[in-house]
Amino acid sequence: MQKQVYLFELDSVRKSDQEIIVAQKTLFDEIVTNGNIVVITYNQLIDSHGFFSLFANDKYRENLIKLFESKVIRISQFGDVRTVSQYLINSIDENKKFIYSASPLKFCQKRLIALLKRNLIYSDFSELAEMIRIAEDKNSSEKELARLTDLFVEVVDDKENSTLLTKEQMCEILKNLYGLLKAVIFISTFHASYLPPKPEAEYSNLKLNNYLSAVLNFNEEDKLFSDAISVISSLEAYKTKNNNRSVYFNEILEKYSQEKSSKEKRIFQYAQAIISACYNYACESSIINVSKHYNVAELQEECENKPTFMADFFLRLNQDWKNGKDADSRYLLEETNEYSNFTKINKLPNLEKAVRVVNYKYELKRKNGDEELTDNVRRYEENKTSQVRKYKSIISFNILRHLWLALFCMIVACFLEMSFDKIEDFFKNCFPVNVFFVNLILTSCLLIFTDLITNGISWIWEKITGDSLYSLSEAIGAVRLLVSDLWHMIFHRAHVHTNRCTQAYDVEKRLSPPKIKLICPNALKTYVNKYSKGGELFKSGKKFPIADIKNPDILESLIRIEEIRGIHFGQVYSSKYHTIIVDPIQSECVQDTLNYFPYERVINENGGIVIATKVKERFLLLEQFRHATRQVHYAFPRGFMEQGEDCVTAVKRELSEELFVESYGEPVFLGSVHTDTGLTNNKVSIFSVQIGQYSLRDTEGIIGLKEFSMSELKEAIRKGIVTDSFTIAALEMLE
Repeated sequence: MQKQVYLFELDSVRKSDQEIIVAQKTLFDEIVTNGNIVVITYNQLIDSHGFFSLFANDKYRENLIKLFESKVIRISQFGDVRTVSQYLINSIDENKKFIYSASPLKFCQKRLIALLKRNLIYSDFSELAEMIRIAEDKNSSEKELARLTDLFVEVVDDKENSTLLTKEQMCEILKNLYGLLKAVIFISTFHASYLPPKPEAEYSNLKLNNYLSAVLNFNEEDKLFSDAISVISSLEAYKTKNNNRSVYFNEILEKYSQEKSSKEKRIFQYAQAIISACYNYACESSIINVSKHYNVAELQEECENKPTFMADFFLRLNQDWKNGKDADSRYLLEETNEYSNFTKINKLPNLEKAVRVVNYKYELKRKNGDEELTDNVRRYEENKTSQVRKYKSIISFNILRHLWLALFCMIVACFLEMSFDKIEDFFKNCFPVNVFFVNLILTSCLLIFTDLITNGISWIWEKITGDSLYSLSEAIGAVRLLVSDLWHMIFHRAHVHTNRCTQAYDVEKRLSPPKIKLICPNALKTYVNKYSKGGELFKSGKKFPIADIKNPDILESLIRIEEIRGIHFGQVYSSKYHTIIVDPIQSECVQDTLNYFPYERVINENGGIVIATKVKERFLLLEQFRHATRQVHYAFPRGFMEQGEDCVTAVKRELSEELFVESYGEPVFLGSVHTDTGLTNNKVSIFSVQIGQYSLRDTEGIIGLKEFSMSELKEAIRKGIVTDSFTIAALEMLE
């Protein structure tokens, strides 16, 4: 029985010419020689320099597409992501630091990423085509060139850096991105080639961090390995159980740049190689019913010995590392806009042969029906020899059948040729005509008549037996190809990864493929992630209970309400200071026609502080323009606390940001208030501080300072001159 396999060789970071050649040969051998189905992830396809550079070749692209359509290359869906187009849109989200291996793109090129996102969402490439026109036009105006250059601006830590690329380089990059997007849209239509996603519960403990934890416990005497795992174990990404390879790579690169030395370089490169191996194991585990090269049960926490996984890991790691021969061209690389198409097409396997062999296999499937699936997914190495032998014998038999049918057609043609020879002799003896003229007419008639006869016999044969014979023209071209295919099936040996560990084989329970019922809007998806973590913000209660959005049926109901009523649930906005969420509240507690109604609130993670500033016996208030009311207000200094900051530190920081104060006393805590219990969770701590000499700091809309006595301040409140609630609350606490 054919197996579904994941190929580490197709990893997106393996992008040198030699690695692309090896990857395509492995793909060919698994499909053609071993008869397996190759399953690729979105990452392997969308981020793979190999795949997208091969799509630039018309002939190779045509045969690759046929293999996708034949479902011998399948794309594994993940989560609620249905297509590669949707995956790319998600991967270029503005908040992600992503390493783009396939495309000439940096995550910090925000405007270029936004342009690609618009192209994908609206399937409209006109804006990108316009930028290509500007880049190609030798007479572009200064204004157009400014637009083009601004498209490539790099934004790091909110600082804009102009690009150093030339106009020609920008043009080449845009053209490559144009081709990439066209391929993405095209592949997204291969609906039958997509493999349903694996339920997350089935691989929740088989992610990148889990594999790294297993590997870091290996007792390996090799110093390079022990030094590399020391680097990995010190990473913040590992400590926080991050599962994003790009985060690990960026952190290792940053760590290496801080400790830069030629002696240490190999350690950091090897660390990246280890992470890539573990990342591929995690990708493999996320695919439903895929055959693995090790016993998965070994990855359970209670299992101390991991013989099959350990053997497979080090075999793969050594194959990839290759004693560090080309490590400098593969690891510790900065992001770059450089991109070049793969040109060594002649070094790649013959995909036309792959398409033919796949057709032989599916001819038999159509006649005999699909193979019955077993209850278990077997390990890749189990019964591999007998499986391949059986597969080769079946395909070889079908090739021989085709060969016999082709030869039969040629025998019929030979018989007709002999008959025409007698007719030719008759004409020559009976009519004194030009011999050349007779030969020309008879040969033409022979070819036409033979093709008609063989086509007719083929049609009758197909009606009787279900098989189709070849016409003469088809038979002549087919014999050479059939002999070549037969030779390959008999004598070619696949060069694929095999774990030689003799430990007993284990099996996995075959999972029933689930369906992606719905695509969750981004605002709701972000909210679900926050809700799943629990905490005080999402605790339920008798009054206004929050809907259990972990329930798929409830989530589907919320999406339906959004689509029908235009109500948006989830995290609808987020900034450094505020997060606005719309909670779905169960409607039993109110009179409402909806099952769930929206209740918005503003979340502040850190809280804030207010400082009742006193100069001797008088209060000092800021005269400040506030955007929310578009008015000038008198108020005590205040501000948000920063992540991890304590209240006293926040008080001192706000004083320095809003006032020039030469000296001040120790802040005194007065109490806390919630600013608006119907709208936000924001809790504000109020302090009083005695300050010395001060002067105006012209920032944050501050236009003046004014001192008030207690009585003057109370009078100003009564007259509506001072309306700031924090100032009024602080004054109340001071009395």
